[in-house]
Amino acid sequence: MVLQFSEMTIERFEDRMRLRRRMLQSTGAALGEGSAWPTTEQDIRASVQNCCACDSEADCKAWLARHPVADEPPTFCKNHDTILRHKKAF
Repeated sequence: MVLQFSEMTIERFEDRMRLRRRMLQSTGAALGEGSAWPTTEQDIRASVQNCCACDSEADCKAWLARHPVADEPPTFCKNHDTILRHKKAF
């Protein structure tokens, strides 16, 4: 379900950010100091907005449950191309 601004709560936002973190961890797209991903504030903002705009929350949760480690994110992930691009740079 896409999160509309009027429906956004702290809890719902945090749920999406947990999924985002799990996707990054699962695919080996490191975050934090010394990481190559994301490289700019714009990348961070876009990845957060992509997750909040995603309508595949249930699919994401199911995929993450089946793939604690993966070479790449699922094709339905709105951050798919960004994650792959930054993994190659890393």
